[in-house]
Amino acid sequence: MTSRPGVRNASLLLARIVCAALCLELVGLGVARFPVIPEILAGILVAYAILLWFWPAAFLLVLPVVLPAFDLGLWSGWMIVGESDFFILVSLAVLTIRTPPRLADLLPTGLSRIVLLAFAASWLVATVTGMLSPLDAPASDNAFLRPDNALRLGKSFVEALVLLPFLRQRERSHHDGISLFGYGMAMGIAVVAVVVRSERALFTQYLDFTATYRVVGPFSSMRVGGGHIGAYIALALPMTLCLPRLRPRWMGMFLLLGTCFMGVFTVAVSFARTAYVAGAVAMGAAGLGWLWASRRQNRPVVLGLMPVMLVLAGLVAAGSYGGMRGRLVVSTQDFATHRANWEAGLAVRDTGILPDLFGMGLGTYQRAMLMRSPINRPTDIVVKHDGATEEQGTYVSMLLETAFFLGQKISVPRTGALHLTAHARAMDDRAVLEVLVCDKVLLYSDQCRGGTAKLNRRWQPVAMTIPVAGLGAPGSAF
Repeated sequence: MTSRPGVRNASLLLARIVCAALCLELVGLGVARFPVIPEILAGILVAYAILLWFWPAAFLLVLPVVLPAFDLGLWSGWMIVGESDFFILVSLAVLTIRTPPRLADLLPTGLSRIVLLAFAASWLVATVTGMLSPLDAPASDNAFLRPDNALRLGKSFVEALVLLPFLRQRERSHHDGISLFGYGMAMGIAVVAVVVRSERALFTQYLDFTATYRVVGPFSSMRVGGGHIGAYIALALPMTLCLPRLRPRWMGMFLLLGTCFMGVFTVAVSFARTAYVAGAVAMGAAGLGWLWASRRQNRPVVLGLMPVMLVLAGLVAAGSYGGMRGRLVVSTQDFATHRANWEAGLAVRDTGILPDLFGMGLGTYQRAMLMRSPINRPTDIVVKHDGATEEQGTYVSMLLETAFFLGQKISVPRTGALHLTAHARAMDDRAVLEVLVCDKVLLYSDQCRGGTAKLNRRWQPVAMTIPVAGLGAPGSAF
């Protein structure tokens, strides 16, 4: 007769197998439909799964690199699901079978549990509200204007939450989980810095701080602006203080100083004022924490304060020179612009107790501005289908409210020209279709060439010949 503990263990094993199988099935479906190098991506994921099986702690090193640096969004066009989601699902599948966490690992205790549950409740309310608040906006293929934009913004918290028990399990069993995660974050900074260096080499001089070319690195999310690369570095820099735990200690300090230098350089060439402040505050807080811990544990204070002072001095020096100095001078004028944007956003908010407590939901800002604001209205884009004639098949419809650029990465021949043919129309007789081919990573365009065509209310053929000689710097994107 089977004992109850045996039945319970068998049930838990079955649940883990089902969970792992579901994760792998989602990965398989996603990779099969992925439009960019699906075979190579599948091979990388298989190799990662094998590595995890033999060394489960590898996820603490691999994921902090993959999340910021392995981003094909500009080529795939996928916004809700990304490559990092596949890596996280593979991690869950393997770790659930290989090193399942205990019940005690699922949630921290004491105040940490209260804070985490409060965050989870807030996330749940915000996500559900965002998905159920269409705000009477029309159907759109602009991901920022769709209700599932809440999933794009909210999935990161869920992914971090489901990985937390495995981090706690590793820390409990080997006492090195936090350190490994810190090493992974340091590796992430290094990889992002290498991408940034390549970007600057293509479009400006490496050490030229006079031209305010703002790098984006591997962050495709910055296609509509934002300071994501600076926020990432500010978050990751304090975690590099784990590096002095490496042995020999001199190697740990060498890697720490090198990583801090790369992080400071990346923040500096972002030319984002908020990133400068965030990086300084983050390292300042980390320095105070190191000072407090060193006194409690009788450890050398200089090991932690040296990189903190390096970061702070580097940010001060970068902010007082070249292009960043010019941005600081105009901070007052820029603040007035930002304040006007904030006021416009607040003007479209719902009123009442629930919106005051929980907001209007994740991902609803752009929909609210489109439907309720007279300014800062986003442009809508919809893929429509009309088979009335051969020319009117599947087409893209755009409702232009603000400046909008529809971009696509393409390959260009080394010689000759590109030939564009299309059919287009516009409901405004003043409309003009402009097509440009440029050397470009994300925000800034270089060596652009192209043509224009005046549109009318009827479908009309458009043909352009665009010379591409001189375009295509090695490693650049188009």
